[in-house]
Amino acid sequence: LDHNYSKSFIHQAGFTENDTIAVDEWQEVEAKTKKRSLISNNVVDPNQKRPRAGRLNRPTASDPIELSNSFTPLNQDLDDNNMADDDVNLDQVPKKEPKPPPIFIPNVINVVPMIQSIETMVSKESYTYKCLNNNTVKLSAVNSDSYRSVVKGLTDRKINFHTYQLKQERAYRVTLKNMHYSTPIEYIKAAIEEFGHHVRNITNLRHNVTKEPLSIFFIDLEPHIHNKTIYDISYLLNAKIKFEPPNKKREVVQCKRCQRYGHTRSYCWNKPRCVKCSLDHETSECTQSSTTPPKCVHCEGEHPASYRGCKVYKKLQTKHFPPLRTKDPIRPTIAETDSAKVNNVPTSSA
Repeated sequence: LDHNYSKSFIHQAGFTENDTIAVDEWQEVEAKTKKRSLISNNVVDPNQKRPRAGRLNRPTASDPIELSNSFTPLNQDLDDNNMADDDVNLDQVPKKEPKPPPIFIPNVINVVPMIQSIETMVSKESYTYKCLNNNTVKLSAVNSDSYRSVVKGLTDRKINFHTYQLKQERAYRVTLKNMHYSTPIEYIKAAIEEFGHHVRNITNLRHNVTKEPLSIFFIDLEPHIHNKTIYDISYLLNAKIKFEPPNKKREVVQCKRCQRYGHTRSYCWNKPRCVKCSLDHETSECTQSSTTPPKCVHCEGEHPASYRGCKVYKKLQTKHFPPLRTKDPIRPTIAETDSAKVNNVPTSSA
């Protein structure tokens, strides 16, 4: 404000220049908010420094601190369970028995005599059956003992059938790589058994074309719960080696006894069929000359039953093992497309 204006305003208000005007008379002063005292019922000296928050009643190093954890009972239960698991031997844990494989009986024209014959081998509660196409019956046993009894009974009666190996009797196969092909199989077997495995069979692989031996072996182990630990072995007979699972073949298996697809010769009791002339005898007993054209068992074409170009085999192969990828159609280049537009020729992509 102007100094002369302020003087006139003071005279009009009845004040002299020597009088002092209290600020409280013309301006409301905001009340200072006091912080809540951290120590109740105590008079705090204004000159005394106020302690910082969080430092009141701080325990000293000599005072014991009691801590509690609500999850402590759970940890004790887990420790007890772990101790109990350590005391259990995995070899003594009873394993669940796998389901037995089915038994396929072809050309069944009357099911009543079949049932009567089977019930002389096992009880009525030990098997079930299902009728399939082409008069084929699928027989399922409830356990491995019933399965063995049925297989033995059908074999003794010379009934045509085929089945598969029990899962608990299958060998655990692994592939041994980087082991020189000249290494004796006996040495390899002894070295593997030093790691606690039981070897059933060892096979050295050969090249498909040259038939030369390869530094690759198939190792068949006896079934055991610790078979997978063989993959941890890195050195064998001082050689840096590697164990891998075998590659699964993407092809339909064919029996070399009856020439049917879907099973192997080892568990086939069907009538033998010749791969060359398709008659009911073993292929090794065939007397057909090499100049006579062969005859397929499946399509009756002039080729052996093992021919991979057979239309029956191709159909089954496509059904069970479809191609992993489809080939993209060949697209025309930019130059071909421009040329087709100029000549008004439709392109494949249009």
